[in-house]
Amino acid sequence: MKKYIALFIVLVLSCLFNKNNSANKINKIDNDTNLYVIVQGAIEKEKKISFTLNETIRDLVSKISLSNDVYLECINLDVKLYHEQVVYFPIFSSKVNLNTAGFDELKLIKGVGNTIAERIITYRTYSPFMTIEDIMKVAGIGEKTYLKLRDQVCI
Repeated sequence: MKKYIALFIVLVLSCLFNKNNSANKINKIDNDTNLYVIVQGAIEKEKKISFTLNETIRDLVSKISLSNDVYLECINLDVKLYHEQVVYFPIFSSKVNLNTAGFDELKLIKGVGNTIAERIITYRTYSPFMTIEDIMKVAGIGEKTYLKLRDQVCI
């Protein structure tokens, strides 16, 4: 019985040590890693831009030179950046708002038929789109389809 108690104490201490050690590693990563995002779209050419923790797309906009035909109204500028994120700035044209467009308006998007339009409406009733990239969370829309749609939609 004493062996089991001793073994239990060793396991508990081991777990506590590993938990503290993991927390130190996380803090070290946060402080030492060079964080960057990849910027695409209404910019001269694709770029990697460094940022610090808790910066938003709004902060990113102040660091880069976007073209005059950028459509910022389609982007939630208050979304926090994360490491290796691709931030796409759409070019102005007539855009379909994923959160407000009706069934018929969604079908105007090239590549969206009845089924995908219904899925978009169903998705947003449970969770509004926060970024254009969120459309990839809709069943039937993967990265290839997203790349075709992204210039036609906004949030």
